[in-house]
Amino acid sequence: MQRFNTSKFGFTIIEMIIVVSIIALLVAMAGIAMTIFKKQADDARRDSAMTVISEKLEQYYQDRGEYPSCSDMTDTAASVEALLGLDDGVLKAPLSSDQNSFTCEEIDFSDDQEYYGYLGDGSSECQTGDYCTGYILRYYDEDEGVIASVASRHGTGGVALDLNPVDGLVGWWQLNGNTTDATGNGHTGTINGTVTQTTGQGGDPSTAYSFPGTSGNYISVGSAGGLGAAMTEMTITGWFKFSSTSSEVAILRKEGVFQLGFSNQNTIRNLIATSGGTTGWTASNDISVGFTSGVWYHMAMTWNGTQLRSYINGVQVGSTATVTGTRAASGTAVGISQYRFFPGDIDDVRFYDRALDPEEIETIHDLGAY
Repeated sequence: MQRFNTSKFGFTIIEMIIVVSIIALLVAMAGIAMTIFKKQADDARRDSAMTVISEKLEQYYQDRGEYPSCSDMTDTAASVEALLGLDDGVLKAPLSSDQNSFTCEEIDFSDDQEYYGYLGDGSSECQTGDYCTGYILRYYDEDEGVIASVASRHGTGGVALDLNPVDGLVGWWQLNGNTTDATGNGHTGTINGTVTQTTGQGGDPSTAYSFPGTSGNYISVGSAGGLGAAMTEMTITGWFKFSSTSSEVAILRKEGVFQLGFSNQNTIRNLIATSGGTTGWTASNDISVGFTSGVWYHMAMTWNGTQLRSYINGVQVGSTATVTGTRAASGTAVGISQYRFFPGDIDDVRFYDRALDPEEIETIHDLGAY
């Protein structure tokens, strides 16, 4: 007699639910991974576009001594591509329907589509005229959920105050053909002796000053307001380039009170005289670094009331020194290359009445001299 196997193979309801759940989870995970991948790919495209566009804008500046106006940058894609020498498609943001995604207004994730921001120096000439003296590019960092920025390497006005740390700025001497205090606090410098304009850190003519390193050749910026007031914290920064080996010299100094400077070309000597605590007016805090003549460097010193730190090119060097007490008020004049006469070029010197954090020092260095 022929026998038939009547047993059946299949899934129970519970097994089917488990299988379906696993498949759904895998699909969801794949979707999330694809979303993350797309965001990262779009961010890479934005970063690449901003790098290319900013380099083209700097080439434009080198050729003309100015940047395009807002109306220039928001013209048709073909016009802007021709103006800057850009490849087709660079001006289009990943989530935009416009071939030229630039706007002259602040951008936000709540906008109906994606834009790139071109923020000029705030002048009417920049907005509706023929040129800007500086800019900030704004764009999405979609993965991080923030608006990222790229600043021009030159310029003054709104662009300079947007990304640069400005809270607590008492004096800012950009030295772009003059000794004006860019903060508006009135600490305009007076040139003494043979101090001449020279090419600045950014490579443009007449955007720094050259000092012979001999007595009587300096820029005095006075002692009014915050430059003479008592303080419990401060920051000084500046760009410099040695032209020769030297003894003790200073970028910025207030005799007997503070100094951003050097004991020689190979050693930093940043000083703060305090009372009622541990003074920082001592050579024991010198830091050996070594600098090459003819090369631009950025130096900063910060004091938060207890600790004195020194930075070269945005990075802390040497150990943190203990300096406590109060920096006393003093009517002694503050000077660029004064008292200890610097042999070489100086650019973009700043004085703050607060201690900047390391990220702020790095930002000032990365943006270059104004």
